[in-house]
Amino acid sequence: MSSKYSLLIRLLDSIIKIQKLINFNKFFYNLSRVMSNDKECIYSNYYKELRYLSIRNTQKVLKYIFNEGKKQPWFKLNNKPTNIGLILIKDELEDNDVDNFIQKKLNLESIIHLSECNLSLEIILKHILYDFDEECEDFKGIDMNLLKKYIPMNNINHLFSYSAFIRTQERFDISKFDSFYRPIKNTKYSLIALDCEMVETEIGVEVGKIAILDKNGSLIYNKIVKPNNLIIDYRTDYSGLTKKSFELDFISYKMLIEDLQEIIGTNTIVVGHGLENDLGTLKFYTTNVIDTAYLFINSLGLKIGLNILCKKYLKYEIQKGSHNPYEDALCTLKLLDYKIQKINILLNGKRELILKKVKVIEDFDEFINSIDSKNSILGKFEVNNFNDVSKFKDKTYLIVFYKKGNKYYIAFKNELIVKKGK
Repeated sequence: MSSKYSLLIRLLDSIIKIQKLINFNKFFYNLSRVMSNDKECIYSNYYKELRYLSIRNTQKVLKYIFNEGKKQPWFKLNNKPTNIGLILIKDELEDNDVDNFIQKKLNLESIIHLSECNLSLEIILKHILYDFDEECEDFKGIDMNLLKKYIPMNNINHLFSYSAFIRTQERFDISKFDSFYRPIKNTKYSLIALDCEMVETEIGVEVGKIAILDKNGSLIYNKIVKPNNLIIDYRTDYSGLTKKSFELDFISYKMLIEDLQEIIGTNTIVVGHGLENDLGTLKFYTTNVIDTAYLFINSLGLKIGLNILCKKYLKYEIQKGSHNPYEDALCTLKLLDYKIQKINILLNGKRELILKKVKVIEDFDEFINSIDSKNSILGKFEVNNFNDVSKFKDKTYLIVFYKKGNKYYIAFKNELIVKKGK
């Protein structure tokens, strides 16, 4: 065998060994998370297309086009238009070819999930020009009426499946839930927030400490939990737990489950950050969950760390040393309250976005007839179907809202997007 072939075989053997040690998918995922941690949206070489867009970011597109806002790293237009049409297609669409139609006929490259709570597309279109920037009030507890009106529950199967796919590129086996504990009755708690700190035992990760808060942020449960198995790593730097922590006041895992079923009822909403980690380690299954990791998911579809969200939106820092489960759980409650207040500000806003020299038109025919004028115009209205959209002239920049199945989408032209096949 020649020296060249021998060298090649040794090189391939080294690559195989390295691949066994490194999960490259997880590596690039974590790298992208680091890149996106300090910004709500960022364009990454690893992700050529946005996945989610919020009302606030739609507003940023409008302000940028009309030269009243900063350029966004995830959006680019070489030639800014004079006319913009914000269009809601009223028909609910089931056809899988709809996305292709939008790309080919309307020349809109970005087709993105609209990530904004329980608001209907009609309400979004009606209020999209109202400013979010009014200050929120200090946290006084979760308003359950507004929560149920504005905030959707997360699909717990999706939470576990998403996390499993990132780690292993495999689907989560939901049959594992069959062995999980569950709520057994209604309790007095309509909503709780929880956070756990973990230790590593001889069989894997287990709960070492748990804190539970009620909807007002009051601590109702705070326990050290001694695992059933031998602890081999206390993870002190993160958990704050040591060997002495389990020598004084602690409960067993069995007692923990009994207590949880007295607190978390069939009527209880569970709030947390990265709940698949907490509920998975607790081996506790409930369908009423709100995960702030998804409530504040960024435009690439990546989750942002709780400490980053706290600093960005709540203006204070957590997790400076070891993690405090009470502190983390309280932060998730405050983030949920922040989101509720911001949506409420939008829907009850009295201050519209300042778009200088831009005429807002809410009548379809008036907009069509005004397109050739020298003024900057922004149309905001509903149409029945895609055929109506064909009436727009090429010089109109379209942002199209539509519903397909039970999901909302937004489509628009973004010249930063790298088209498939190029």
